[in-house]
Amino acid sequence: MFGVKLLAVLCLTFVLTLVGSLVFLRGFLLSRTVVEQTSRCDEDFVLKADDHSGHGLEGCWMHGRFKRAIVIVIDALRYDFMAYNESLNSEKYTIAPYENKLKIIHDLEKKKPLHTLKLKFMADPPTTTLQRLKGLTTGSLPTFVDAGANFQSSEITEDNIIDHMLRENKNVTFLGDDTWMGLFPKRFHKHYDFPSFDVKDLHTVDNGILNHLYHELERPDWNVIIAHFLGVDHCGHRYGPNHEAMRDKLLQMNEVIRNVTRQMQKDTILFVMGDHGMTKTGDHGGDSEDELEAGLFIYSPTQILSHKQAEVATVSQTDFVPTISLLLGLPIPFSNLGMVIPELFSHCPWWDMGTNEVRSTYHRVKALRLNVLQINRYLQEYQKVASDLPSYILHDLRAQIRQAEHELKQIVPDLLSGAHPEKVLKQFQSIENIYKLQAQTAKETCQGVWAKFDLKLIFTGILVILCGGFVGLFYSVAWKQYENAFSFSSLFLAGGSLLLIIEEKHSCTDSFFSTPLSGVDKALVNQRYVFSLFCLAVMVYLVRQWLKYYGNMTGSEAGVITMRYAPPVAAVCIGLYWALQAVPDSAVETLTPWQQAVLAQAVYVVVILALILIIVSPLLIYNHPTSMPPGAAIFNQSDLTSVIPSLYNQLKVQLSSSHEDQKPPVVYGLGSVYCASMVALLSLVSLVLALLLGDGMAPSLTVAIVSLFLCLELYSSFVAISNEKESVDRLSDEGSGQSSLFLGLVMLNLLSSTFFYATGHQPTIPSIRFESAFTGFYGNFSNMILPGLLIWLNTFAGPVFFALACPLLITWPALKGFLMRWMTQSVDKQQSEKWQGDFQLYNNGIQLRKDMFQACCGLITISGFKVGS
Repeated sequence: MFGVKLLAVLCLTFVLTLVGSLVFLRGFLLSRTVVEQTSRCDEDFVLKADDHSGHGLEGCWMHGRFKRAIVIVIDALRYDFMAYNESLNSEKYTIAPYENKLKIIHDLEKKKPLHTLKLKFMADPPTTTLQRLKGLTTGSLPTFVDAGANFQSSEITEDNIIDHMLRENKNVTFLGDDTWMGLFPKRFHKHYDFPSFDVKDLHTVDNGILNHLYHELERPDWNVIIAHFLGVDHCGHRYGPNHEAMRDKLLQMNEVIRNVTRQMQKDTILFVMGDHGMTKTGDHGGDSEDELEAGLFIYSPTQILSHKQAEVATVSQTDFVPTISLLLGLPIPFSNLGMVIPELFSHCPWWDMGTNEVRSTYHRVKALRLNVLQINRYLQEYQKVASDLPSYILHDLRAQIRQAEHELKQIVPDLLSGAHPEKVLKQFQSIENIYKLQAQTAKETCQGVWAKFDLKLIFTGILVILCGGFVGLFYSVAWKQYENAFSFSSLFLAGGSLLLIIEEKHSCTDSFFSTPLSGVDKALVNQRYVFSLFCLAVMVYLVRQWLKYYGNMTGSEAGVITMRYAPPVAAVCIGLYWALQAVPDSAVETLTPWQQAVLAQAVYVVVILALILIIVSPLLIYNHPTSMPPGAAIFNQSDLTSVIPSLYNQLKVQLSSSHEDQKPPVVYGLGSVYCASMVALLSLVSLVLALLLGDGMAPSLTVAIVSLFLCLELYSSFVAISNEKESVDRLSDEGSGQSSLFLGLVMLNLLSSTFFYATGHQPTIPSIRFESAFTGFYGNFSNMILPGLLIWLNTFAGPVFFALACPLLITWPALKGFLMRWMTQSVDKQQSEKWQGDFQLYNNGIQLRKDMFQACCGLITISGFKVGS
């Protein structure tokens, strides 16, 4: 009954802490209310007729400029991948594999400067593909909390450019990343989508697109073609940008752009863009400059600029939505916060602009006006449903819009008559600047508001966490379990400390060991591989020697046999799998997928079977009898008729023998019966973590094991010295000591945080190693549970390892290891001869359950504390 009470209180405390943490995160992460409204062609702010007849193609808000559009998304196309540096000469300088590879863009700029526009295309964090696609189609600002859904793309219900294309009867053909199909199901006239999750696959998606792209361009049944290539992004994830594979992928993209521009008609415009960039390690998801700075290249066989581009400008990715909308004669999506790219609205072939700067400026002002009025309408509707935007800023924006509208009406007559051109030009330029400032202010305001924390939810979450501590504290006092009150009362400290935690960002340099083995310099690859194998061997050897020292490797029981052979076999498979990662791609590709994954799969099989055996038969002990057990002689008799006489003789011998003659059996490993099982479990789990983390992190795991051993020894000595001052016998009666357990948990949690970073991770999206989902697996997954588990184990390898080690805080002090024996020499020899190890905990089951209960509560406490950090 006592154990049931402990379990019930523990579950209640865990649930309250979990709910409080979720509520806290709900207020901590960014949030935005979605307004489910759409733009229409007949908005009241749209001019019903153009200023002159025969002006462009028929459109909704503004005359269309192009009938067709081609959008090529090269995933993770950083701006410097697109830029061309003429000063770099491959014969004299060593250039990076990604430099000067998209030469076709440079050639088009030189040959047709008025037909091309190259821009820095700044993404809004988080720089994950799904969120960037939302921004590129809706013009809105995805928030950080959306990053968690990066691999669970759900249909976009917010107003977007794809839906407007369908409403205006434009056929959209899609090719590439299947993420689009989750966002826009049943929207495309034709689609050739390919699975995108396998980051090790550099070619399937790109080659699949190329098998259909050129044929589709020749067909007349499309208005918009969207092609989303993934090879550059996957190359970055697998090798990083400074690998020869990146050179090959960019040269392939260069050829794609060259072929597409040759097939384009004069009524078509081409957008080549990256949805985000990548870090020096090839990752993305955060807000560093390399991740935010993508590239955008725009080209058309017809003139699109009124003047040659003087310098590379910077635009936001949300600016793509209003730009392509007005160029194709479509309404701007309702929730858009982007601003049109003004350079693309300075030239109009149907209106003789020539060197007429007034008409050019007016054309830009007209597009900006529609854009700003759309943004203003969205902000007004958003304020009605959310009420979190500053009302005074909205009031100022509306006042500026009214002023600009008034000035625009006054100068339009002079524009049409051609009077006072210099005065009209200055007035138009002034209005243009007002509109640009309004669009920028509106976006910055929304970013500032949606980036604020919801303090109400934060405080609510903290209160729920405090309730969890209160429940445990109340239980401890009511049932007179005063020793548990310390753990629960610390929940109050944890909840209150959440208010004081301030996140700090530090710039870090990637370690040599964090680089994949295939990306290491060839002169050093053998040295690192051998060192990693040595560390892996040390991991297995240290655990094996510890088990042998305490007698847990004696005998032929199932658990003993498992720990004798399973770790070495798994370690050999891990070493061979690591070696395969350093083999050149040309050699690896000759192997079938299952051959590439079989070694890792063998590790999983060996470890899982070993874990099952350890759980089913956790006792790593060997019972060696000193004499033949009773009844053994009976059943060795072949003649069953002699069973009764033999039994009589056996009983006669036992009754006649003295007490001194009966020696107890020798049991090997009984003094470490609890610790040995937990050490075996940790050893097997650490092998899986070593496989998922890769060879570079093997030294970190080895240091983690050594650190755990030393800390447990120090902790045990501290417990012994603390208890010795009160009573030498207290350790034997009560295990680890109540007041010391929480300190031990703090120690392990500090180690878990340390080795979270030491295993190559950071609390950022780019540091997540998505490629670990394919360790031992190939192809694409129909269900994300398994890959999610592998990524989770890779990311939280340190915390998982030290969390599983927490029960050792209860059992390890009873071992009285070498450090404890050295520091507690005052214990007499007679007491040391009565050493029972952690088997003494078996005699006091109630105390053991109390200690485990306190350890679990302490672990929940500190985990809740770390949520806020």
